[in-house]
Amino acid sequence: MTACTLAAIALLLCVGLGQAAAGELPARFQMTIESAERGEDGSVTVTTTGARYEIAPDGAVECYQQIPQERKVAHVTITGVALPLTRPRVSGDGYLCTVGLKSASHLEVTADSVLRVAPRAEAEVRVELTFEPEYFASEMQNLFAADYLGGCGAYQLPTRPGPALDRIQDQGGGRFHLEPGESLLVSIFPPREYDWEEHATEHIVHDFPPLLEPGLASRPLPTDEQLREWRSFGNVLVLHLEFWEGFCIPGIKPRDPERFEQVCRLARELGYRALIYTSPYFFRAEGGRGRDTSEPEQYLAEMDHLLSYPVDGLYWDGIYSDVEKAWRVARLARQRLGDRRLYVHCTRKPFHESRVICPFVDTYADYLLRGEGRNRRFIHADFVRFIVSGYNVSNAVGTLCYDACRIDRDIVEECLGANAKIPYWPGGQINRMGRKYFLLPDEHALFADEYFPRMLEVDGEQAYAPLERANRDLRARLRAERRAARDQHLRELEQYLAERKAAVGPTDNLAAFKRTTASNVSDLPGQGPHQLGWLPEYATDARPKTYWGADYAPQWLMVDLAGERLIGRIVVVNFADGERYYHYRVECSTDGETWRAVAEKTDKSPATWDGDEHIIEPTLARYVRVVMLHNSANIGLHVGELEVYQAQE
Repeated sequence: MTACTLAAIALLLCVGLGQAAAGELPARFQMTIESAERGEDGSVTVTTTGARYEIAPDGAVECYQQIPQERKVAHVTITGVALPLTRPRVSGDGYLCTVGLKSASHLEVTADSVLRVAPRAEAEVRVELTFEPEYFASEMQNLFAADYLGGCGAYQLPTRPGPALDRIQDQGGGRFHLEPGESLLVSIFPPREYDWEEHATEHIVHDFPPLLEPGLASRPLPTDEQLREWRSFGNVLVLHLEFWEGFCIPGIKPRDPERFEQVCRLARELGYRALIYTSPYFFRAEGGRGRDTSEPEQYLAEMDHLLSYPVDGLYWDGIYSDVEKAWRVARLARQRLGDRRLYVHCTRKPFHESRVICPFVDTYADYLLRGEGRNRRFIHADFVRFIVSGYNVSNAVGTLCYDACRIDRDIVEECLGANAKIPYWPGGQINRMGRKYFLLPDEHALFADEYFPRMLEVDGEQAYAPLERANRDLRARLRAERRAARDQHLRELEQYLAERKAAVGPTDNLAAFKRTTASNVSDLPGQGPHQLGWLPEYATDARPKTYWGADYAPQWLMVDLAGERLIGRIVVVNFADGERYYHYRVECSTDGETWRAVAEKTDKSPATWDGDEHIIEPTLARYVRVVMLHNSANIGLHVGELEVYQAQE
C-alpha cells in the first residue's frame, strides 16, 4: 500500500477513542426488559430489547425475534408440571422478569433475551423451530440453530454429559427432560443491535511475541518501532501473557513495570486502545484448585486490580465451561468495564467441540476470537458465518483465530462475506505444537494488499449487503457439496462393511456385523475411516483399530444380536496407547428396555488391543451394551470392538 493510503487508514483508525466511565454501559450494551404485561385470558407477554415471549397459561410459549426484524423463531411446549402464571415482576434494574412462583414451577426472562424454564418437578420441554436453519448443531443436551437473520438456542442446565440431544426430526428442534433443580434456557438472538461504528473503526493488532520457552518471550513487549509500524493495520493493541510475572495469579504484576507503562503510554499517543491478557478460565484464586475452578466474584476482584493499570480493556483467554458462571462473569464484567473493551477468546468454552455457542454470554464482549487449533475441514464457510462471526448472533464483532487454518484467498472471501474480521498478528510466536501465531510472508502480503483495504470499505449494512448475498450463495453451494460427499461416504461405508463381512466369513462372534447403535457419536468434520466420524458400526467390524467414539461420559454402545441367545463370554476392546485406561459396565437385555449388569471394569489396567475378556454366568439376551464411564486420558470414550460369544454347553 502507498504511504498516502496508510496515512488515510491511520486517520480512520483514530476514530472513537473516547470512553464512558466504568459501570456506565454504552448504548450498544443497554439491553432491558421493555415491557411485561398480563392479558385478560391469563397469558403473559414479555418483551426485551431483542425478543418477545408470549406465554400461555397451558405452558406454551411463542418466541419472537426482534432484531434485525420481527419474526417467530420457536414454539416451546412445557408438559408435566403446573405453571401458575402470576403477574410478571420486573427487577429494579430492568434485567429480570419473573413469571410464576419460585416455590412452584416458574419462568424467567432476562434482558439479554433468554427464557428460563425452571420446573420444581419432572417436566418435558419441547423446543420446535419455526424457521429453517442454515446452521444446526447440538452438543450434549444443547442446541444452536441459526440463519443469516438470527435464531434460537436451547441449553439444559446444569450441563449433563451423556446421550445426544433428542432431536425433533433432523433440524426441527429438540426435546428436553428436566429433573427437579434443572432448568432450560431458550435464547433468542441477536439480543442487541450490531455496532457498525465499532466494526468499521476498531481493528485488532494481537502481539504474540517469539518464545524462548513456554511462557518466556525474547521480547515480552513490543518495541516503540513495532508499535508505530503495526499502527497501519489496527488500533486495538492486545498484549499477550508473556509480559506478566506469573500466570493468572492474584495481584499479578508486569515483569518490567517501567517498560509496560511506556508501552501503554505510547500506545495511547499513537491512537491505540491497549488490552491486556487475563483469563477467568485460567485464573487461580488464593487456595484455588487450578483452571476453571474460581468463582466469578473471585475473578472480578482480580479484574478490578487489572483495570487499575493504564489500559483500555481486557483480553480474556477462555471463559468458564460452566454456562451459568460464564454468563454471570460476562455480565458483571461488562458492568465494571463500562465502555472499556473486552476481547474474548472462546473457541472451546463453554462447550468443548465449539459447534454450539451461547449468544447471551458472547453479547457482553466487544470482540470475539474463535477457531484456535481447528484446521480447514472444521473452519468451513458456515462455521465462519455462525460461530466465528458475531453478526446477527451475539452481535459482538467476531474475529478468526487462524493458527491452524491459516490465511488464503478463500478464507479472506469467507470472512468478508460472513462479516468476520481477521486480526493482525505481527509477532513471531510458535507454540509447543508447532502452530504459528503470526502472519507468514505470503499471508502478510495478502492481508495488507487485499484483505485490509477491502475490509475497511465494509462500514455499514449497505456496504455489507452484496458480500452477504454472495456468502449465502457460496454457503448453499458448499452445503450441497458436503451432503453429496456424505452420501458418497455412506455408500463407501456400506461397501466396506460388506467386504469385511465376506473377508471374515463364518465366526463365533455373535456381535460381528450386527446392527449396532450408540448414545452419541464423535463426528467432527473429516474424522473416521470414511470421514463420517467414529460410528458405532466400527465396533462390530472385526477390526479393533477402527472404533466407535463419543465424548463425555456416560455414553453407551449397543448391539442387537437379532434374536435371543444364551451368552457366556464378552470381550471389550478399547482404544489403546499403552497408558490410558477405561472404566465401563457391560449390560444385557432381552427387550432393550430392562437391563442387567453382567460385567464391569473399574481398575486402572491400561487398555490393550487384545481387549478385556469377561466370562459371565450364562445369560439370555438379545441386546448387549457397554456403558462407558471414564477415560483416563481425555473426554473421549472409545470401543474398538465388542465381541459376544455363546455360553458353552
